[in-house]
Amino acid sequence: MLPRAEENRLSRATHINFTKTAIAALPAVAAEQRATYYDVKTRGLVILVTPRGAKTFYVRRKIKGRTERIHIGRFPEWTVERARARADEINAAFGRGDNPAEARRVGRAEMTLNDLFAEYISRNGPHLRRPDKPKNNYRLYLGHWGGRKLSTIKHHEVDSWHKQLARGKSNVTANIALKLLHVMFNKAIHEWRIWTGDNPAHGIRKLREKSRERFLQPAEMPFFMMAVAAEPNSDLRDLIQLALLTGARRANLVSMRWDQLSLDDQLWRIPETKNGTPQLLPLSPEATQVLRARGHANGCPWVFPGTGTTGHTIEPKRGWLRIKQRTELLRLVAAAAEWGGWREEEIHTYTERALLNCAESIEALRAELKQQHGVDTDQYKLQDLRFHDLRRTLGSWQARMGASLAIIGKSLHHKSPVSTAVYARLDLDPVRASIDRATAAMWKAAGISENSHDSTREACDLSSQLHLRATTLAARDDRSVAATH
Repeated sequence: MLPRAEENRLSRATHINFTKTAIAALPAVAAEQRATYYDVKTRGLVILVTPRGAKTFYVRRKIKGRTERIHIGRFPEWTVERARARADEINAAFGRGDNPAEARRVGRAEMTLNDLFAEYISRNGPHLRRPDKPKNNYRLYLGHWGGRKLSTIKHHEVDSWHKQLARGKSNVTANIALKLLHVMFNKAIHEWRIWTGDNPAHGIRKLREKSRERFLQPAEMPFFMMAVAAEPNSDLRDLIQLALLTGARRANLVSMRWDQLSLDDQLWRIPETKNGTPQLLPLSPEATQVLRARGHANGCPWVFPGTGTTGHTIEPKRGWLRIKQRTELLRLVAAAAEWGGWREEEIHTYTERALLNCAESIEALRAELKQQHGVDTDQYKLQDLRFHDLRRTLGSWQARMGASLAIIGKSLHHKSPVSTAVYARLDLDPVRASIDRATAAMWKAAGISENSHDSTREACDLSSQLHLRATTLAARDDRSVAATH
């Protein structure tokens, strides 16, 4: 579009009665020129004709010494009748003292949701313990609105999106995304004062969240530990075992440092937990044994070193999927052995061969159990097991061993207004005793002796350990296991 002064110099104005026939007959103009035609019936309504023959309706008015031009639309998509009606609305706005052109300029300068999120990360990110979490949530669940102006995001849209996200993902995921949007707008309006509009997430009620109760069941524990023993990545093996033995959160486990540990005293001082407070965690003999076996080599400060920017392991997503898949395979082998009456040698040979190609072996065993024996193989999956459930597993085993809720809360460093004062009055001796009993019981259920850590580290060959445990468990009556709950 030419500058306004240039346009005025090159244009020539004519007043005509706007009709469909008259406008269609308007000729194209010479190169670098424009023709401006004024409607004789509607104040300020003009049509601009370009060298290419494009014809566009505008309203042109002089307000406070400044010529304003408000775009309406192109002919013939916009008819004369529609253009005149829209021009009347614009003229009425000018009559009320409003300036639609100024409002449009403000709208063009208005920030988008992407702009607001960038501001949020810039101002709030340095104070977040895990800034990657809101970044991922925004990218996955809010990014589709990123290019929209803040004023265009409406309450009813947010409400519909929130419920749709809950149906597609979960109530928890939907509530987390809604909270992020709500906080971003609230800070922009009340704290940073960079937005004067409404918060479209305000007043939308969070959906009810069902607390997770998943943990490793007694019948699952041996197969899970066999799958861990067969994992060739020693870091992943030790990380999972320590998750079970300490009940610590994944973020604290992967960032564990050697200078936080006192193995002689069997203590781990976590500088900062999710609650924002430090924790002094007693280490069971089993956990201490895992750590001593790792050793502190090469002067690396991290117990689980990594190659990323943090210097330590972050999240073993692929490794975790391998462990779950391998666990399902071993459970299917045990079920097939029980239904098919396999001999020990057959279990041993099949297991070693099946572990070389987990995915195909799982499909084959599922088909065999379903077709030949009518077994529902979904019961052997661990799809719903998450890494965080290992933390819950320790608490559940403490409860099974008779620990009080206060002891469990102190062990897992839970924080609540009601029970925090009770936890603070407890010393570490009953906490240590409870953790020791629970971890010893877990290892016993998994078929691991007190001094078997070295053997589990060499269990990748699965020569005797795997098939022996699988055979024992295959013969175990599921109902007797369920009765121990």
